[in-house]
Amino acid sequence: AEDGAALERLGISTPRVVVPNGVDLSAYRGTTPAEELTALPGPHFVFPGKMDFRPNVDAAIWFARVVLPAVRQRMPEATFWVVGRDPTPDVLALHSLPNVRVTGPVRDARPYIAAATAVVVPLRMGAGTKLKVLEAAALARPLVLTSIAAEGYTVVNERDALLADTADGLALACLRVANNPVEAAALGDSAYRNLAVPLDWSRVYERLEAVYAGSIPS
Repeated sequence: AEDGAALERLGISTPRVVVPNGVDLSAYRGTTPAEELTALPGPHFVFPGKMDFRPNVDAAIWFARVVLPAVRQRMPEATFWVVGRDPTPDVLALHSLPNVRVTGPVRDARPYIAAATAVVVPLRMGAGTKLKVLEAAALARPLVLTSIAAEGYTVVNERDALLADTADGLALACLRVANNPVEAAALGDSAYRNLAVPLDWSRVYERLEAVYAGSIPS
């Protein structure tokens, strides 16, 4: 909708159709949680992504240095996992902090996501849809998001995810998920139903096929 409005402001009135990003749900079924996490006491908060992308770098540093300490005041055993390739020196330096793990490149991020107590996406900048949100939803993991991380999706706060934009708010959301496994499971199930299923590739393909079919003269 925002992109469409921007085009209209530029005087471009060509008919347009939005085909959203999607996720192949079949590729996530049966994912085994990473033993690297499950062998340790939790809770585990996982942030996946490419770690030389500026919004991800900012988010990882902010969560590790500001949010996690607030969580650990109540839950000293809580850990923060930064999972993704190409970590910058500033991101790598986070590994020296208590209870912070920076994995660097991994063969497959899905087991780390599957093992998460919650997937956190603490973005403070950036635009567009974030595929890491869909990946977590595809594995029915609870999501703790900033409003920027939720942009582009029809996320209902406290149904599909817990939303917060301050360090204290994110810390409280993480503690809420960790302390309430029944609610956490419900959040994950709702994210799967309301975010991942409607954007399964099979459904996205249908929209794309309809666009192509409508553009071919009869």
